[in-house]
Amino acid sequence: AKGWDKGFELLLFGSLDISREGSLSEKHFRWFELEVQRTKLRETARKTLADLAAMRVSAKAASNTELKAFKQHLKSKYGSFLRAWRRALTPNDSLVIYKHHFVKACSKLGWASADPKALWLAFDQDESGEATLDELDFASARTLALFKRWIDECFGSSLAAFNAIDEDGSKTVKPDEFEKALSSLGFKIPKKDLFNGLDKDGKRFLIPEDIAFLDRWKPLPFLVANPNPEAAERVKEILLEQYKYLLSAWRQLLDNDGSNRCNWDEFSEAMATIQFDGDIAGAWRVLDADQAGYITLAAFDPAANEILQSFRRWADEEFGGVKPAFHVLDADGSGDITRAEFRQACRIFGFRGNPGRLFTSLDVNCSGALEIPQLSFLDAWEMSEDQLSPSAAEASFGASSISKPESISARRDSRSEAMMMHGSMSHRISSSGGGGGL
Repeated sequence: AKGWDKGFELLLFGSLDISREGSLSEKHFRWFELEVQRTKLRETARKTLADLAAMRVSAKAASNTELKAFKQHLKSKYGSFLRAWRRALTPNDSLVIYKHHFVKACSKLGWASADPKALWLAFDQDESGEATLDELDFASARTLALFKRWIDECFGSSLAAFNAIDEDGSKTVKPDEFEKALSSLGFKIPKKDLFNGLDKDGKRFLIPEDIAFLDRWKPLPFLVANPNPEAAERVKEILLEQYKYLLSAWRQLLDNDGSNRCNWDEFSEAMATIQFDGDIAGAWRVLDADQAGYITLAAFDPAANEILQSFRRWADEEFGGVKPAFHVLDADGSGDITRAEFRQACRIFGFRGNPGRLFTSLDVNCSGALEIPQLSFLDAWEMSEDQLSPSAAEASFGASSISKPESISARRDSRSEAMMMHGSMSHRISSSGGGGGL
């Protein structure tokens, strides 16, 4: 008569009549006001998070676009990335550049960046605070590193190598002479770009001083390594032996700052911690397959990554973030969530993945309960546009772990019923002094 046509009248009455009085009064509806306020706060948080996420994606796309244009400018102006690095970015041939030097170099180049800091963040891919040649162009850095290793192993110094290459003793080496001499001496790597990079000033010939900087350079080990799948598997085997789960190893050892990035220095330290004495650089080349300069959980343990990213996307959409989601899922306000509570709350609030598998992935200490730090780190993780898309969660779990609803309205009705039951239960706990509500 009053316009309610959704059914479940008896269920509604029982949920509201928590003292079993047999009738309802104004006091039975007061908790609705709190839930309305919480819903409004959740919607505001969700919208704020969505706006921030969109801004981050847009900013990242813009900085990556500018970085691509910046690289094209360097290649066009100097002919090779190595020459551009040596001429424009590190004239002292240090082969390492820091943020303030980078900004000054851009200014000298006449590169008018809308946001030099954002360009630097895109350039410093591993977020180490410094950038190296491999972050500008991995192929150029690898070729130079192999040339450096060849010099050290075959000649001992750059001067001795130059004298061997300078077959006529003229103290100058031209491009064709360079290529011919290196081939005859056993260096089989393509040489044209290498010559252009060594010919820092574009003279069209080399002198001993042009390669002397190599005596000081210590290339990162992975630049001369080949991908070694067996080494990468052995690393994972040792981690499983010591940490039981790869995600535990990732969170406690490789990515203990929760950034979802592990750079070469962090990886090397981790290998020392687990006393891995195999081919560390070869294992790194496998894990950093895209040569980004860092590895993520997606590369290290794809299955765990899919679970966590799906939960993160769902929490963002439903609650405005993982941390707000925790407070809602923690119905009794105890500050932790057991496996049983987590499974029930995920079902009630519509998470369509596998809550048991997700709990195992998050419970890295195997304590049987989750606290805020075990979830909230996900809020800081960078997500790509495809991971932010509505289909990402479903795709990651596959058809076997997702039950398709018969209709949107059917799903809403079943969820509303479950939420009312959850709210009633929480209200009873609160009324009896057992903790907070939703």
